[in-house]
Amino acid sequence: MRAADVMTTEVITVGEDASVQDAAKLMAGRGISAVPVVDRERRVIGMVSEGDLLHRAETGTERRRSWWLEMVAARVDVILLSSVLPANALVSIPAASAGMRLKLSMRSS
Repeated sequence: MRAADVMTTEVITVGEDASVQDAAKLMAGRGISAVPVVDRERRVIGMVSEGDLLHRAETGTERRRSWWLEMVAARVDVILLSSVLPANALVSIPAASAGMRLKLSMRSS
């Protein structure tokens, strides 16, 4: 199985100035777990995933109030993953998955 077998051609995006809450509503409404963030020229500048939205004041899921949450803007450009790992449509699903796991492990370290 290749990426082309499971990918969609209708890409749903969110603008860099969208609120975190708007991104969460879009993802929930469309049944997707991540969304590319685009700039005004529609270039991909990052990704926001469900994991980025967990335990955030803006989505009403925070566990306890952190002082620094008051200091940051509630926009997606604050929480996005800025280095997007593109995958060729012909790459195998296991290879794409391995690349995603590597990227996530690098992100959390």
